[in-house]
Amino acid sequence: MPIRKDVSILIDNELISGVVVFDTLSDFRLVDPVYTTIIVLLINKWMDSNLNYEYEFNVNHLIPENIIEGDRNEKYSNYYVDNSYELLKPNLNLNFNEALFILLGLDTYRLALPPFHNIKLEEYQSTSDRLSLGSRFFVTEQYKELHRSEYLNSGKISSKNLIRLAKKFKFFQESGLRHILKVKKSTSGTDKSQRNKKIRALWKKLSPQIGSTYQDKVSVYREIILIENLEIKEDTVGRIINK
Repeated sequence: MPIRKDVSILIDNELISGVVVFDTLSDFRLVDPVYTTIIVLLINKWMDSNLNYEYEFNVNHLIPENIIEGDRNEKYSNYYVDNSYELLKPNLNLNFNEALFILLGLDTYRLALPPFHNIKLEEYQSTSDRLSLGSRFFVTEQYKELHRSEYLNSGKISSKNLIRLAKKFKFFQESGLRHILKVKKSTSGTDKSQRNKKIRALWKKLSPQIGSTYQDKVSVYREIILIENLEIKEDTVGRIINK
């Protein structure tokens, strides 16, 4: 995977101007670094005018590729990049802030730290609050589409539906998404083997009840899918059992 080091991204347009440095930059980055740079510069502009904390906040640390000085991870580590992508694993639910940070290519780990730890981006009201930190996110297409998405349920979205949303509006780069899905597929061989063992074990346990508790084989397949919370169809369960 081609990775460049210490890459500067320059933005100079009517909305914002400035430079952000990425410790590392992969050709398979999930989110276009230009989009990430723009939101980082917007946040930085807000910080300069509004942040009144007693400590220094380096907005470059919002980029998962960048390692904070004194961090336990060495410079050029992909630790925070990998952590963010872990949230896209199957069967996970993300809150609004986590989902938005991923769509923008920001480090979700920073959500636990000030000034983001108490912010509720989903509840931002543009009509009454145009100067808060939330206003920096509100102007992005990622915020608008996520906020109005039918996939959003009680402030949460599944990892699967977040990928669907990102694909629909092209928030993820195709090369990056293909790479992430390929990695997930290649590393899921062991998981798939364990899943199949559980399916066969449940079949062995439940199949004797066909004709009493269960009407037919398909009814057992459905029960197995329900028990294991599987995202596969009944015929796939049947093929696994019959292998």
